[in-house]
Amino acid sequence: MSEYQYYEFQAIDRPLTADEMATLRNCSTRARITPTGFAAEKSAAEKARRAREAAAVRAQYLDSLAGREPQLWRKIEDLVATRLPKDYNEAVRLLADLRDLAARNQTTAFQSQLAGFRTLHARKPSLLTRLKQVGL
Repeated sequence: MSEYQYYEFQAIDRPLTADEMATLRNCSTRARITPTGFAAEKSAAEKARRAREAAAVRAQYLDSLAGREPQLWRKIEDLVATRLPKDYNEAVRLLADLRDLAARNQTTAFQSQLAGFRTLHARKPSLLTRLKQVGL
């Protein structure tokens, strides 16, 4: 059984202006917008399809990382060595990728490497905050 959502409103005091209709159009590209109302529908099937597509893209990306873990750890260390916020962000993104790859492959080596990484960089609060924000 598929979930179906339907939203509708009608203007009762005055017609919508062109600007108001444009604002509503920014909220939904598939809605039916008229000077007197707005109707939009969403289906759970469409949402589920998009989620499946995103998961497939993520799986393909993680597949491309498999076997390159040592090079990625070196890249992470190089990024952290710059002490630049944008490089910290990239390093944390790569660490999250490695975590997901390790979880998918059911390996425990990542956790011990991460513990050593955190110890090595314990005096970098900005980096540690970023790690905490993504659950690392």
